[in-house]
Amino acid sequence: MDDLWHMKPIGHMTSVFHHKNGTPRQPAICAHAQGSITIEKAVFNNPEHSLEDLDNFSHVWIMFLFHKNNNAHTKAKVKPPRLDGRRVGVFSTRSPYRPNAIGLTLAAVDKIQGATIYLKGIDILDGTPILDIKPYIPDYDIPVTMVTKSQQCDETESQSLGQTDNSLEEDNSVANTIRHPRFLQQSTSLETGGNLPSCSEVDFKETDNNDTSGTVLSKSHQSPKSENSFMIDENMTNCKRKQKMKEKLDDEGEVTPDALSSCLPTGSTETHGDPTTDVKTADWISNVRKLRVRFTPTAAEQLQMFSANSPDSSYRLNLFSCVGDVEAAVQEVLNEDPRSVYRRQKCKDSLYFFAIDTVHVTCWFDEVTAEVVRIQPVAFVPQCS
Repeated sequence: MDDLWHMKPIGHMTSVFHHKNGTPRQPAICAHAQGSITIEKAVFNNPEHSLEDLDNFSHVWIMFLFHKNNNAHTKAKVKPPRLDGRRVGVFSTRSPYRPNAIGLTLAAVDKIQGATIYLKGIDILDGTPILDIKPYIPDYDIPVTMVTKSQQCDETESQSLGQTDNSLEEDNSVANTIRHPRFLQQSTSLETGGNLPSCSEVDFKETDNNDTSGTVLSKSHQSPKSENSFMIDENMTNCKRKQKMKEKLDDEGEVTPDALSSCLPTGSTETHGDPTTDVKTADWISNVRKLRVRFTPTAAEQLQMFSANSPDSSYRLNLFSCVGDVEAAVQEVLNEDPRSVYRRQKCKDSLYFFAIDTVHVTCWFDEVTAEVVRIQPVAFVPQCS
């Protein structure tokens, strides 16, 4: 029986994130974060064959192991950073500290070369064991929140309610539509300037075992109710209701809620067919105040010393192609406040450190701003090595 549950990695993540500090809690937070997975030859004799045709998809699901978890026991309740200490059930979060330390992330496919898939928008540490890769398919992976479907009756008033006519679709009386929400795009601006306050240093390797979060994906995939979000009774075949509906179609050929309510029989609430429900997420998932991000002039100058082809290996970028992508990635990380609850509450005046690719970032926070005060090579920081 144990053999049935035995899993072996198909490869390992190569990532710009080597430490927990500064690693996004969810995918898509840092769209510029880059990484790659090379399928190991121990899994397939021809590993490159396993990735064929995957470039037909823009995104993939990645299943992986939280291999650096240091907790001896899992808890039924955890403290998501966004709740500032309030506990919720572990299965209502995406905490890495779970009974089975399995992670799931959605990443954009950049390119595929041989047995290697290159990704963007990742939130996975370098060296993470990868269990599986699956294509992202919106038709199946986004919950449907509106399906309008109806059947038309014959031209006579005396037709029985059990008879149907498929000509309604041809008449365009009701649009058979499935609406999928669009991904939310994040837009921020970069500012420069500011002064460095007196701060005490915090150990770079400090971790927070209760660091959890909700999902940006949930936020991105939730569908706010629109004026056209409703369901139509599949067996609504009364000719008078059909005629009334046709008169109240909106400009896009869809039935408005008012039109629907006036066409349905009084007191009718029953629906037939395959019912769907509204998608919802916990309020605390989307109730997030984003921080403003700015670089001091010194930090901005220090960042310009890095490049993908720098003669100095300490300043040479490994996965990023230019400092513009590094700057954008740093801003995306800080925008979402990567600090744990403990650091936000107990270390308000402390410096915060994180590394991305070969760049080590020192920053400071106030209530509304994250300020980058120093940029240096990771090789210069003993804690990172």
